[in-house]
Amino acid sequence: DPAVASNLSIFAGEDFWYVGDRQQRRLHKFQKRTNQVLGGVGFPFAPGSTILSSDENKAYVGAADSTSSTSPRLFVVQTANMQIRQEIATKRGPHHFTMNAAGQSLFVAHQESDWITVIDTENDFVRLEFSLEAGGSPDAPERHRPVALAVSPDGNRLWVSCANSNQLRIYSTGAGA
Repeated sequence: DPAVASNLSIFAGEDFWYVGDRQQRRLHKFQKRTNQVLGGVGFPFAPGSTILSSDENKAYVGAADSTSSTSPRLFVVQTANMQIRQEIATKRGPHHFTMNAAGQSLFVAHQESDWITVIDTENDFVRLEFSLEAGGSPDAPERHRPVALAVSPDGNRLWVSCANSNQLRIYSTGAGA
């Protein structure tokens, strides 16, 4: 059923695969070899974009919507026991994720905002935030609408594909400039 499928997001690691179920507000863990359900965790929101840490010990889960700008919108899940390890306060609607090759930085584009957040994945804190517009704010109307992110092989540049402005923008990962 296409309506049901649109409520699911699927991602896989080496031994396990995960399903974010927006309708049930849960992240489910399955064993790849047997497709057996091994556990899950519930959220106070519908899970959206999700990415595994490079060692697959953590899953970063963002919200599927951007209705609240006041509550934490990014959760860190310990994949071994499927427990919420931490909430990271970010701007509204963390929606598109990528990591650098070393797995030390998580780059987050925000839905309905020209805003990027960079998370230090070793200690799970916001290391840097920046606007795609010089002097912009996370609550400013979106001009670019970031829809895809990629980090250069050397980790020094972040490519941001923008739907509204039809641009590919390149930023310094260290300074956000």
